Amino acid sequence: MPPFDTSLPLKSDGQSDGQSDDPSDGRASGKPPAKKMSAVPVVHPSAASSQPLEKTQPSKTNPSGALSGALPSKVLFPAAAAQPKPKQVEAGRVVGQPVNGSVSDAEIFLDPSPTAEPVSCALEARGLRKHYGRGKKRFEAVRNVSLTLENGEVLSFLGPNGAGKTTTIKMISGLVRPDMGWVHIAGLDPHRQPQALRGVGAVLEGNRNLYWRLTPLENLEYFGVLRQMTPKAARQRGEQLLAEFGLSDKRKVPVRKLSRGMQQKVAIAVALIHEPTLLLLDEPTLGLDVEAGETVKGLIRQVAASGCAILLTTHQLHVAEELSDRVAVIRQGEIVAEQTTQALIQQFSKRTDYHIEFEGVLSASAMAAIQALGATIEGQHIHYHPSAQSFPSAFSLRQARSDQPNLESSAAVMLYELLGLIYPLPLVEVRQDRADLTDVFLQLVKDV
Repeated sequence: MPPFDTSLPLKSDGQSDGQSDDPSDGRASGKPPAKKMSAVPVVHPSAASSQPLEKTQPSKTNPSGALSGALPSKVLFPAAAAQPKPKQVEAGRVVGQPVNGSVSDAEIFLDPSPTAEPVSCALEARGLRKHYGRGKKRFEAVRNVSLTLENGEVLSFLGPNGAGKTTTIKMISGLVRPDMGWVHIAGLDPHRQPQALRGVGAVLEGNRNLYWRLTPLENLEYFGVLRQMTPKAARQRGEQLLAEFGLSDKRKVPVRKLSRGMQQKVAIAVALIHEPTLLLLDEPTLGLDVEAGETVKGLIRQVAASGCAILLTTHQLHVAEELSDRVAVIRQGEIVAEQTTQALIQQFSKRTDYHIEFEGVLSASAMAAIQALGATIEGQHIHYHPSAQSFPSAFSLRQARSDQPNLESSAAVMLYELLGLIYPLPLVEVRQDRADLTDVFLQLVKDV
C-alpha cells in the first residue's frame, strides 16, 4: 500500500470508494471537479429594464410559452442570488443547533469572516469537537480543543493513549471532519480548500512514508512530483536536502540498506521537499540510538530555525522538553494545560531544594554551622531544603541585605551563607531540584 501523502485529494466522510476516477471530473488530477451549469444568457440590468415582457407561443425550446424579454436577477446572476443569509453565531455554534447533536457539513465550520485579515500563524484550530459511535456507545473523543502554532515554533502535543491526540491530528491534517470547530493552515481550511494541505509535511513514526526499494534521491523526486513540483525542481531540492542532512554520499543507496537513523533523516527530508509551513512529527526519535537521536533532534531544531512550524507528538518526554517552545497536554479529549515549556515546568517546581557536592573535609565548626542552617551532610554531599523555620536565627545575619523578606529571596541568601561556610573547599556541583516535563505530565494526566 503506498504511503500516505497529504497532497492527494481526500474523500469526504460520505464519499463512496466506487465513485468514478475519470480524470475529466478532476478527481484523479487532484483538482476539485468543476460545477456543471447550463448556459444562461447574460443581460445587463439596465438593458433588461427597457425590454418589454411578451407572451410567446409554445415551442420546443419554450414549451410553456413563458414570458420573454427581461430575466429575473436571480437567473441573470445565479451566484449572487444563491448566497444564503449569514447564520447567527453564538458562543461558537450556530444558534438553534444542539451542541452535541449531529450537524450538517454546512454547519460544521464556523470560520472567521472571509473578509478578515489573513492569519499570520502556521496553524490555528478553534473549538474542535468529534464524536464517535451512536446511542449508548456514543462518546466524545475531542472536546473543544484549540491550538495555535506560529511560524518557526515547536509545539509538543502530549497525552496518554486514548486521550484524543490522533483524532485531533487527523482533523488538523484534513483526514477527519470535526463535528464542530475549524482549522486553518496558513489561513486556509484543509477541509474546504485542498490547497491548504500543500503546506503540510508529515513524518509518521519514521520511515513508514518511504519506498524502501527506491534510493533517497528517488524518494525525494517522487514525492516532490506528487507535491506538484516539476521533476527538475524536485531533483534540485532533493539534492539540496541530502547535502544539508549529510546524506549526499547515500543518495543512490536503496533506503532498505540504510541505518535506522539515516532512514529517519530521509523521511524528514521527504516531508520537507515542498518547503511546507507546517510539519507534523510523530515519534521522530523512536527506536534510534543515542547518536542518531541527537542528530535527528539537531535537524528538527534546524528546520524550526528556518521558519517551519512543527507539531510534535511523542511519548519520549525528555525529547519534548529539549525541543519544544510550548507544550499542550490533552486528557480525556480536553486540553488541560498549554504554556511555554519552561513556564509549565517552573509552575510545578515548587520546591527549592539544593544539592551541593564538594571536595575535601569540612571542619567541625563549619559542619555545625551548616547543620544550624537546616542542611544535612552526607560525606561530601550537602542537601539543603530551605524552610521558614530555619530563617529566624540564621537569616538575621543577612536580613539587612535583603529588601524582599519572602521565602524565595531568603532561601537564596541562605544558600550563599551556606556556600561561604564551605569556602575554601572546591565545589564540584551546585544543583537545584526542579520538576521535569515527565513530573509535570504525570501530575496533569492523573485521574482527578
